[in-house]
Amino acid sequence: MLVVRTMCWLRLVFVTGVFCFVPPAFSVVDNDGVDSLWDVKSLAAYLPLYKSELRVVNEEALMLQSVSLSPKEGYVLDFSQQRNIAILSKPLLSEGQFLYRENEGICWAINKPFLTTLVLMESTIVQKNEDGSEHVIDGTKNPIVAELTGLFTSIFSGNNQKIFSAFDVYLLQGKPSLMPKAGWMLGLKPKSDLMIGIPKEIRLVGEDNLRWIWFSNKSGDETLIEFSAADALRSENVVVRCFGRT
Repeated sequence: MLVVRTMCWLRLVFVTGVFCFVPPAFSVVDNDGVDSLWDVKSLAAYLPLYKSELRVVNEEALMLQSVSLSPKEGYVLDFSQQRNIAILSKPLLSEGQFLYRENEGICWAINKPFLTTLVLMESTIVQKNEDGSEHVIDGTKNPIVAELTGLFTSIFSGNNQKIFSAFDVYLLQGKPSLMPKAGWMLGLKPKSDLMIGIPKEIRLVGEDNLRWIWFSNKSGDETLIEFSAADALRSENVVVRCFGRT
């Protein structure tokens, strides 16, 4: 198995000038079994969404639809990620645990293909390595990092005000024939092409809570992240691994 370790800027991936966050551990795998993430990948990529009648005009309109953009705050979730890069014939996969705590940040505890932990805060990224070392990027000194961490913090915290200030928002829901395993799909398109590092399109899919995130950049690369319930016995260890305490 070929392990691809993207070291540039704390393994934050740059492709043709477009900057997209991906949890930092990947392996190249055969296509067998890759589509176990349901067909949400094709659904997200091709389902028509950006129509005027699906436009959500403000935060209040979104709240009335009972759409929760964030996973459950404080709950440890399993995640799996599939990233398709245009210049590679096989997808890159990673998996581990995810945890969001309002006052401490977003944590990706990656287990495969190797161990590493990434904590995103409002304007800081901390990488915790298996040997106990840490590396910190201060977003106040790097506008790309600041914009990216702000985006993911807004999504996972359900900060609708920030989302609506940066994106045009579209909502499709109540379509079981199109989305048999989800109740809604929310599409985000940046209001400005000048937003550094932000994907050209983001789609969030869920039922009661957020279950899938799909996004693409201008080079044609696509990323799909799926959240699922985690083993309760692992949760306490993940909390310590992410934030150093329960």
